[in-house]
Amino acid sequence: MPVVKDVAERVAAALELDAKKVFAALALLEDGATVPFIARYRKDRTGTLDEVALRKIAQEGEKARALDERRAAILATLEERALLSDELRASIEAAPSRAVLEDLYAPYKQARKTRAKAALEKGLGPLALALLDPHEARSPEDLARPFVNENVPTADEAIEGALDIVREKVATDAFSRELVRNLFWERGRLVVAAARGKSKEAADSKFRDLLGLDREARRVPGHRVLAANRGEREGLLSVSVRGPDEEARRRLSQRHDPRPARPAGRLVLEAIASAHEERLAPAAETFVRARITEAAEDSAIATFERNLRALLLAAPIGGRVVLGLDPGFANGCKLACVDATGKLLSAKTIFPHSRGPKEQEQAARELVSLVKDSRVTLVAIGNGTAARESARFTKGALSQASVAGVDVAIVSEVGASVYSASDLAREELPGLDVTLRGAVSIARRLQDPLAELVKVEPRSLGVGQYQHDVDSKRLE
Repeated sequence: MPVVKDVAERVAAALELDAKKVFAALALLEDGATVPFIARYRKDRTGTLDEVALRKIAQEGEKARALDERRAAILATLEERALLSDELRASIEAAPSRAVLEDLYAPYKQARKTRAKAALEKGLGPLALALLDPHEARSPEDLARPFVNENVPTADEAIEGALDIVREKVATDAFSRELVRNLFWERGRLVVAAARGKSKEAADSKFRDLLGLDREARRVPGHRVLAANRGEREGLLSVSVRGPDEEARRRLSQRHDPRPARPAGRLVLEAIASAHEERLAPAAETFVRARITEAAEDSAIATFERNLRALLLAAPIGGRVVLGLDPGFANGCKLACVDATGKLLSAKTIFPHSRGPKEQEQAARELVSLVKDSRVTLVAIGNGTAARESARFTKGALSQASVAGVDVAIVSEVGASVYSASDLAREELPGLDVTLRGAVSIARRLQDPLAELVKVEPRSLGVGQYQHDVDSKRLE
């Protein structure tokens, strides 16, 4: 339980909630209780926390536990390699985020063979320290001569090897990494342009409004972030974060080379600039893009949740026989009549739009016959292609046949095609053609939206922005 308590305190601080309530919620979640169960039956322990707050607590709790697992793995690795000092242990245990934790671990990672590692193996570590020494007045060449040997044949090679070590030191320094990361977050700008060789395609694409975007990264609206990410994935856009590089290099130089006027100063400054350009800036850009993408996904998922709730909880129209009409031009309109319980009574296809007057008259007769025979009182028309034309046709046919008391409504048909081809649809409507199953779904979703729409995967209902671009597990 102490681990849960520690996690609870951090989660409560992050979400600005009461720590005791968060602790109770996390303890229940750890015992296997679900969010709906806790929200309904454990209010005596969680107080005013609703299902939205409980889900946020669960998500933050998972993040905190993942951070603790990574922290424990790093501590174990460093202890096993006898690299764990008391100071380093304290810093790792106090690290508030994954980014800071990885910064602290970066200098100790057992990376692949690098130029800096090769230089260290050649004994050039002391030369690197001498080049960094602010009180060293000798020239780099004079400093390098004692290191020339069979493995390092010239002073120039010794200096270059030592500078490789300097670059690595700067690039893996936890303070430097956090410094550059914070600068990029506070002042970095998201820049969007056409990908190389794709100017015309990008200008003609749905991403054209993003071209030329140059705005403070953390202020870019979430939907534009997700759109830029999609355009980049499709190879049409080039997306980057431009940070305050000059300011970053200046502050890095102040940390690693406080006296640049000395003989080795110019070389060290160049090494610092190289470390920033090749390692620190790309890492900071990755951090900023990941953070704004996560925020954009949070916003998109919240929008999806609100819209889905409104769609599922729309008021049902019970006790009425409904005719579902799935509209279309060339392939005709699919009709399906269901009774007050949603049971299929009859189904057929008519062609009121794509053929001659005789066929249109025949389609009107068939529709009116179906309405009269089944005592239909409500016609539900899908809002896809030919929806308005089908609504006019239906009202005209009923009026001409003097059929009164029948309401006509246009309803959302999103997800109807997904349902019609599903295993559940085949089980519910065996023997019925796949093209007619969509009309059945359209009729039923007007009768009882919740009962019908839960059969369709939420991401196929088209009620959110970029629901196919966000993390699928978080969306689920």
